[in-house]
Amino acid sequence: MDHLKRRQEIIDRFKTCESVKQSPMHASNLASGEPTYSERPVAFLCDDEILVVGDCVGKLYAGLKKFIAVVDGSPESWSQRAAREPWVGQAIAKTKKQLAIPEPTELRVTQQIWNGYMFAMQEVGLLVVLTDGTYPTPLE
Repeated sequence: MDHLKRRQEIIDRFKTCESVKQSPMHASNLASGEPTYSERPVAFLCDDEILVVGDCVGKLYAGLKKFIAVVDGSPESWSQRAAREPWVGQAIAKTKKQLAIPEPTELRVTQQIWNGYMFAMQEVGLLVVLTDGTYPTPLE
C-alpha cells in the first residue's frame, strides 16, 4: 500500500463528508474547538506497528512537544503521577526519547510505544485517526 497516497485519499474523503451538513463529520456536529477529521493526523495500523507519514508526522511531533512542555511545566505533579502509575513515566521517557531525534518524514513505532503517544496526545487534546487503511472507503 502506498501510505502517503492512501493518507491523502482518507483526508479527501473526510473533506467530502465534512461538506455535508447532515454528516456527523460536519463541523456543526463536532464539539466546540474539536478539529475536523481532515485536520487530524492519520496513522496506519500495520501488523504490530503504527505508521505515520507525510504532514501527519509534523502534527504528531507538535502534539508530543506540547505534551512534554506540559510535563516540564509541572514536573512535581507529573513525578507524583508517574510514581502512582509507572506506565505514565514510561510514556514520558519514550516521548522525550523520540523528540530527541530530528523529525522524520515517516514514523514507525510499535503499538506499545504508540499507546504512550496516544496518552500524551489525549492529554493535550490532539485527536488522531487510526486506520488499517480500509476505512474510510475511497471515493468512487
